[in-house]
Amino acid sequence: MMKDLQIFALTLYFEAGSSQNIEDVLSVAFTIKTRVEKSKKSYYEICTAPLQFSCWNNKKPEDIKIDEGLLRFRLCKVLAEYVMVCIRPDWNPVQGATLYYNPKLCNPKDWDFSKLEQVIYDPHIDHLFFKLRV
Repeated sequence: MMKDLQIFALTLYFEAGSSQNIEDVLSVAFTIKTRVEKSKKSYYEICTAPLQFSCWNNKKPEDIKIDEGLLRFRLCKVLAEYVMVCIRPDWNPVQGATLYYNPKLCNPKDWDFSKLEQVIYDPHIDHLFFKLRV
């Protein structure tokens, strides 16, 4: 089975690795870390859970072949490793977000925003970040 770091890096690469903004990739990474911390599940379990990350819908991680020498993948792997060991909550840019949405790729009709609170908005990044309303 693939290790946590590898699956985390692949998820970042496919979910946000094409972004021109490193803050976007880092924000997606911290959203995944927040899910891991709240659930006490592994990165592998969180990243490959059904219908959670579009990059794994209808795909098995073991079937993915990627050139790990690609600069963008190596960057995602370094960021994944950094986020996994980061223990400073004040360095988490997503303020407890557990969900994110890319308006360029997703249909807003597929989301129920009434139960969500947007926690950050940065016009320079591709994703919007949310947590459940309390």
